[in-house]
Amino acid sequence: MKNFVLIIFCLFLISCKSTQSKSDSLQFGVNLNAHPELTKAERSLWFGFSFGLGTCIQNEGASYNNFPISCEVTARTIMAQMYENEPDKSAYKDVYASELYSVYKAGFIEQYVWFYHNQKEWNKPRNIEKYKIWASKNLTTHNQQTKFVGKYQ
Repeated sequence: MKNFVLIIFCLFLISCKSTQSKSDSLQFGVNLNAHPELTKAERSLWFGFSFGLGTCIQNEGASYNNFPISCEVTARTIMAQMYENEPDKSAYKDVYASELYSVYKAGFIEQYVWFYHNQKEWNKPRNIEKYKIWASKNLTTHNQQTKFVGKYQ
């Protein structure tokens, strides 16, 4: 229940950026069959990511192929915060969520996003070398992931 409330709250905050109605706005479609390997808790995190990223992209007038780094940072931050607020961490069989959370707690989400998901238009963030040193000690076997369980269409 806490995850659901947190998702709704995050989505509300993200959607507050623009109150103007857009005649060409898209609708968010959820794919319930996407990534059957995910646990319910992991699917919840990826829903938060998918909806957060998509909403930011829509608010920025961008596309899934070319969007500001802030959209990816927001989406990964939502995931980390959802993980942080989950009392039963055993609900996650994949280590991705805990590793992303460690990046978040260390204050390196922007650097992580730029390092693993870089788009040519994005500027290199401050402290990227500091992040690389931290990551070499803390993310030794990290496997970056992006899993959409929904998109704006």
